[in-house]
Amino acid sequence: MTKLFSRIACIAVVFAMATPTMAQKDEKDAAAKPAAKAKADGPKKETEKKETAKKEAAKPADEKKRSAVANPMLKAVEGLTLTAEQKPKVEEAAKEFTETILALRKEGLTQGLNKKKADAAKAAREAGKKGRELDAAVMSTIDATDEEKALLKKAEEANAKLAKTMGTVLTADQIATLPPQMQQALGVKKSAEKKPAAKKAA
Repeated sequence: MTKLFSRIACIAVVFAMATPTMAQKDEKDAAAKPAAKAKADGPKKETEKKETAKKEAAKPADEKKRSAVANPMLKAVEGLTLTAEQKPKVEEAAKEFTETILALRKEGLTQGLNKKKADAAKAAREAGKKGRELDAAVMSTIDATDEEKALLKKAEEANAKLAKTMGTVLTADQIATLPPQMQQALGVKKSAEKKPAAKKAA
């Protein structure tokens, strides 16, 4: 009986000594897993980056340029189902607009300058200015040099030309699916509310 207790005691001591070692091993394994995962994911992420770069490089030059120039109208028109006759006209207008804006950027047209114009336009609208009066107010109040104002004017003309082209190429049904502000830019006037006809006196 004494021998049995001695053996049990020995086993308990060995187990107690082994437990910290096993715990340390588990901790090492747990710490090694994220490192191994990161190591395994490294080449995978690198491959994904290369694939993305290849896809970008494979895009046509016109598509790359267009993606570099964000324009709400072009984005909206992309969502329309265009006819075989409309598609080349829209693509040509988009190409011309994009090249104009990229050229103006090289001359000094920046996001900061566009924001200044947007802020000045907002202030002018809040002051009740409309149409040509609004445009004049923007140009007179904007914090920009004459050269910068000239760039903004050219960008504005490019936008107006694009809108005019889209207004002639798209059908009334297609234009009706666009946001109200865009419809106005394309020359669609807000429909006036019909007043009830005055009753004739008996």
